[in-house]
Amino acid sequence: MGDLQLSDDNAILETVKHFVQNEIEPLASKIDDRMQIPPSIFEKMSSLNLFGMLAPESFNGVSMTFSSFLKVIEEFSRHSPSIALVLATHNAIALFLLNRFGSQQQKDALLRDMAEGKKIGSVSVGNKGSFLNTDDLNFHARKSSGDSYSVSGSNSVILNGSYGNIFLVLCRFDGEVGFVILEDNDGDTLKVKARNLLGLKGGGVSSFQVSERRVPVANILGKFDVGHDIVGAAQENFCLFMSAISIGISKESMKQAVIYAKNRVQFGKPISKFEAIQDLIGEMAIGCESSSALLKNLGEMKSNGDQIGMKAVILRLLSSQVAAEISRSALKIHGGYGFTKDYPVERYVRDAETVKILGDANHDLLMFVGEKVAEGHSY
Repeated sequence: MGDLQLSDDNAILETVKHFVQNEIEPLASKIDDRMQIPPSIFEKMSSLNLFGMLAPESFNGVSMTFSSFLKVIEEFSRHSPSIALVLATHNAIALFLLNRFGSQQQKDALLRDMAEGKKIGSVSVGNKGSFLNTDDLNFHARKSSGDSYSVSGSNSVILNGSYGNIFLVLCRFDGEVGFVILEDNDGDTLKVKARNLLGLKGGGVSSFQVSERRVPVANILGKFDVGHDIVGAAQENFCLFMSAISIGISKESMKQAVIYAKNRVQFGKPISKFEAIQDLIGEMAIGCESSSALLKNLGEMKSNGDQIGMKAVILRLLSSQVAAEISRSALKIHGGYGFTKDYPVERYVRDAETVKILGDANHDLLMFVGEKVAEGHSY
């Protein structure tokens, strides 16, 4: 099985599908139970260049289109949304922001190792993991002696904290807001603790604390006058890949429900022949197709450099609601067996519910969309 240095999107997806079905699916339940991705999986993903999907070829990356990247994340999410979250956070936020806004010095120092999976990117944006509310930040960077800042603060939810070596942290700088780059080479000033969530177990979601960490000016990502653009790019990418994760959960939930319904016999025939079950499966198909079509459209717009704006937030809200509904319907179709770990649908339900609140809860997203539309913002 080769790496992802391929020009054909279909060939890339076939490579990913083969890897996911043969290497990830058999371990998905164990990852959920142990809340940890085995090191061997990280090594295999590195060999496939999965940590460099959005990195330039000059830094040993794949330089994949964003549309193709989202398809890869969706495929991983069908069997392990936790691994999908780790890959997506690393590629679409940490590596993406560094490549787009970082200095040449920062790129030369970090991008190659990140693309090769030697260093994993972690991200802290707003408090409690929020990507929309960045006004109230717990991290502060104060001018220190010499050409450096002293960074202190905490966040109860950051992405990839359990696996991260490179931390992109949004801080307040005496009235300005910007990201700093922290490297995990000093355990006394930087502490990470894994969060035991309902779902996405093994996805690296953690709490994070920094105490008077000295950071050189060279570690500030971009310039303060583009801070809004950096945060906006992180918000947009997060919404898009969380939508891909939701859609992966939806499609696999429906697939497992159909398989079970065809094999479960009641009153002399498979339950898939009953109208009540067919109604549930029909609703599943409509939800999957509608959210998939919107993701395809936005993924292509992103790859073409078009403005997406609030559409990404709307898709995030829609797809996560659909995933929650479809996974619960799959649970209903499985009956009492759905509540056992003999079948994967109970995990899909937990993962879908966790997706709804990770970053920004669906209620907050709904209020955000309603407020912007009422103010006359186009979408």
